Amino acid sequence: MLRKLRLVCSLGAVLVLLISGAGIRYASAAPQDQAQAGAQTFTVVLGHEVFTEPGAKSSWQADKFYPESITINVGDSINFKHDAGIEPHTASFLGGQKYPDFILPPAGAPTGPPKLEANPLVLFKQGAATYDGTAFVNSGAMAADIPGPRQYTLSFTKPGTYELICLVHSAALPDGSVAGMKGTVIVQAAGSAYPMTPAQVDAAAKADMQADDAKAMAAEPEAKKQAVSTRTGPGGETIYHVNVSYQEPTGTNGALDYMRFSPTDITIQQGDKVEWSIPTEHGFHNVMMGDEPDLFTFEPQAAGPPKAFVSTEIFLPNGGTTQTGSGLYSAGVLLGSQDPPFGPSVTSYSLGFAQPGRYEYICGLHYHNGMDGHVTVLARTGAPVPGMPTTGGRNDWLLSLLVTGSILALTGLALRKRKLVQ
Repeated sequence: MLRKLRLVCSLGAVLVLLISGAGIRYASAAPQDQAQAGAQTFTVVLGHEVFTEPGAKSSWQADKFYPESITINVGDSINFKHDAGIEPHTASFLGGQKYPDFILPPAGAPTGPPKLEANPLVLFKQGAATYDGTAFVNSGAMAADIPGPRQYTLSFTKPGTYELICLVHSAALPDGSVAGMKGTVIVQAAGSAYPMTPAQVDAAAKADMQADDAKAMAAEPEAKKQAVSTRTGPGGETIYHVNVSYQEPTGTNGALDYMRFSPTDITIQQGDKVEWSIPTEHGFHNVMMGDEPDLFTFEPQAAGPPKAFVSTEIFLPNGGTTQTGSGLYSAGVLLGSQDPPFGPSVTSYSLGFAQPGRYEYICGLHYHNGMDGHVTVLARTGAPVPGMPTTGGRNDWLLSLLVTGSILALTGLALRKRKLVQ
């Protein structure tokens, strides 16, 4: 359900945001005849990029661990290695603790526009270098554009079956379970025979990535084909529909996300509207026009890590229902038809266009993946353009603040929460 976010550092804020996500789909193999002597180090990869077009921006993101299930012994370590470009991930274990909300509750009475503070328990490394299932540990957010390591090593000291999650691309459900990007680490007693050696795990992970590449390529024609449709609006205007992303429908549980609008470019007439929606059951995206804000801004603190704030322009609705030729317009968070509510999220976003011109728009969460498009508005001749008053506005901060609290419950973001914090 949840998807991706990009971290943009502001004004020389000195950050070491550690996100490490990795997973490798577990492929079965015959057990080894003998347990290997000494502690072993296994690798789990966080995320995967799929490139189906020329250029440096991935067209698909795989929000999953490679492998998704892995078996090790007590005393062994896992090196969680980020491999998803600037799509952030974490490698996290709750240890029986509460799933951390991605956005913290507002502190005190409102004195101005809302500020949505990101939870440092999600963004920054937490806990010890060992895990026994009883304490929260987290790699912190890792991505190519985040200063600091893109690997995170954790040793396991007690037998058990442990749920691995990415706090950027998962969410806690009302029943306490976690949905989204997760995996399983099975820890056997020391000296047990391994189902797969570290080298076999690596080979299986590589094969799984190649299989996901093929699935994405096979699904892309359908992702592009679904896009063009129109209908007549109540005022006689034509409403053009644009798909926001698409998820590979077979065998990946929605983990393969298409980072494109479809169609990418559309031509309409003055007075018409464009409607954007996610065509699949799950998603986490945005539509916005105007100057692109930083997804995150940071405030240094006297001690400890800086405070991080997510963009209200991206996460909350902004602007009116009519593009008048200037200003910022944002859908806020767009979700799939079966996703639980995420604050003031919507499943579709419509915008009328009162002035001719060419308007660029982006997904404020996934622009780094090349998720952008254009609306070309032609001047209408003959009949006058129906009046389309602008309503709402980015300064309606009180309403935004009232809905902020509901964002807390289901933020995993990444929640697919620019796939933390694009």
